[in-house]
Amino acid sequence: MGILSKHQIIEYLEKGELVLNPRKKENGAFNVEPASYDLSAGTFIWKETNIITGKSEPISKFYNQDLPLEKQDTVTLQPGQVMFVITHEEVKLPKNICGTVYAKNCFSREGILALTTGHVDPGIQCPIVIRLINLRSIPKTFRLGEPIYTIVFEKLESTKESTLTAHDNITMKKTYERTLESVNAALGNALNDLSFTQDFIKKEEFKSIFAKQFFKTVWGWVIIVAALIGIFASILAILDSMKN
Repeated sequence: MGILSKHQIIEYLEKGELVLNPRKKENGAFNVEPASYDLSAGTFIWKETNIITGKSEPISKFYNQDLPLEKQDTVTLQPGQVMFVITHEEVKLPKNICGTVYAKNCFSREGILALTTGHVDPGIQCPIVIRLINLRSIPKTFRLGEPIYTIVFEKLESTKESTLTAHDNITMKKTYERTLESVNAALGNALNDLSFTQDFIKKEEFKSIFAKQFFKTVWGWVIIVAALIGIFASILAILDSMKN
C-alpha cells in the first residue's frame, strides 16, 4: 500500500476520480498538496435556541458557487459549541484506493477539536462530514469554501475486483438529511449542555445535595470536637485526682 503523490492525485482528478468538484487555482490547475487534497467547507450546520419557542433548532449555511471565496458567508463557532461540516466536494474512490481524513494541524493549535470520518473505504462516493467543537474561551470564525480538512489517498497492494463489493453512493442530499438527524441528537454546546448544574444535576437538586452534605460534614466535626473536649476534660479530672 502506497500513498498517492501530487502528480498521481492530479492524474486521477483529470479522469474524474478521487474528488468531484475539486478546487482549482486561478490558472486553472488543480489545488493539490504534495501528498494530499484539502477538502473545503460546503455546509455548516449547528443548533440555535429559538427565542420564541425556547427550543433548539438546526441552522444551516451553504457554500455559494457563484461567489468568490472572499465573499462567501462566515460562521462563528462559539466556546463549547458543536458544529457539523459537510464538504463541498464529494469523494469518489476507485476500488483499489482508500482514503484517510485528517483534521488540519491548525485546529489543534487553536483549541478546536475535530471529530473526523477517519478511514474511507474503496469504491465509495459521498461527501465527508466532520464535527467541530470549540474547546477554547474565545470564538473561532470559519468561511464557507475554505479548506477545512485533509484527505490522504492510499493505493491497495492487491485488489480482487470480483470479491470487492462497492458501497452504495451517498448523495449530497442524503448526507445533509442524515447530518440533520445527527444535529438534532447532538449537543448544542458541549460545555453548557454537559454542565452538572444544567443536565446531570438540576440547580435545585444541587442546592439540596450541597446543603445536606454541608450539614452532615459540620455535624460530624461537632461530634469530633465534642469528643475531644470530653477526652481532654477526663484527662484534667484524672490529673486533679492524682494531685489530691
